[in-house]
Amino acid sequence: SFVLAAVVISTGFADGKGKRPFDVIKADLRSAVMTEVMFTNIVISDFFDTEDTLVGSVVFDRDGRYATTLGSDKFIFTGECLWQYSAEYKQASRNCLKPGQRVDESFLFFPRFDELYQSVERVRDAEYILRLRPGKRGAGPDSMIVYLDQTKQNIARIEFLDINDEINRVEIGSLRRFDAVADARFKPD
Repeated sequence: SFVLAAVVISTGFADGKGKRPFDVIKADLRSAVMTEVMFTNIVISDFFDTEDTLVGSVVFDRDGRYATTLGSDKFIFTGECLWQYSAEYKQASRNCLKPGQRVDESFLFFPRFDELYQSVERVRDAEYILRLRPGKRGAGPDSMIVYLDQTKQNIARIEFLDINDEINRVEIGSLRRFDAVADARFKPD
């Protein structure tokens, strides 16, 4: 799920150098050492005429490690192994990288907005359309709409179509940003 990518950083509206709000937010995202986000992912299916909601959180660091909770399921990537735990099925699994193998980090696209996406302002300082740059691919969406909050200091939500052409609306609940990495957050229980 692209939900893992739902990350927001609190920033100031103006940085004193006349930068646009989304540019300031993107710079903050690139400089964050570790970020934690609480979110709600809403998937709207016209085909099934349903709306499914899943509450979750994601913590990630600059080194590509992450810990995600989606409902009662947990996913932790330690930098070497991906641990998955399903409370519903009472199952746990571990998949480790082979020598020379790299993990696809494209779903953690927030700190890499400018590297992965071209952005076009749709509504001045409020809404942006992002499209994957030519030659870039991965697990993240091909395109998305990013909405800033009313203060223009945060990303309020992101919307994109998933592989099934269902609307995914990721509403950002809260954010904590850290100046140091808490290694314990990336260790399985």
